[in-house]
Amino acid sequence: MSTCEGDVVFQYRVTGIGDKKIYFFLDGRDLKSENITADDVTRTKTIPAQTDGPHYLKVYVESTKDGVTVKSEELNIGLLWKSSATTFPMIMFNYNGGNKTQGETITIPYLVFDPHHLASTAVAYTIYNEDGSIYYTRAGQVEPVGKEWHVQDYPAGNVKFEIACRGQSNSINIQIAPSTFDSVVLKDALELEFTA
Repeated sequence: MSTCEGDVVFQYRVTGIGDKKIYFFLDGRDLKSENITADDVTRTKTIPAQTDGPHYLKVYVESTKDGVTVKSEELNIGLLWKSSATTFPMIMFNYNGGNKTQGETITIPYLVFDPHHLASTAVAYTIYNEDGSIYYTRAGQVEPVGKEWHVQDYPAGNVKFEIACRGQSNSINIQIAPSTFDSVVLKDALELEFTA
């Protein structure tokens, strides 16, 4: 994830023999695929300037030989466009971790850009229960570079993870399955045993 202004030049290199086709999608819109025959040559794709705010670039390659098509892994990149007219904080997530089970560590990549506080800005991290009540909240300071929010304590259900900054917020919902771990607190008949 990164902030950008104006047109963005995306540099890439595709290796492998045979004809290949590289696909570019920005916010789900096709940016025209390109056919590649050369191997291991550095190329560029210019992505036109976008409106202020978060945008998502997806890139992948397909190669077909003898009727068999092979698709590369998808590269998903978060791009936060800003301009000299940007006056409000912008928050973007680049999470693609799918559903989780309570207790698993969730890593949520994010970026906060506040044009009035370029070195560091105050944010609030909040996790909401499925009914909308607050499960957890804490304050923090972040710089305008890609960060990761690591969370292991959260409720089950359709859980909302939100980051807010100076009146602006962004959130994602993650479906959380209940934990299968069963804990029992023992209160009586406890014994302490030492072995050597």
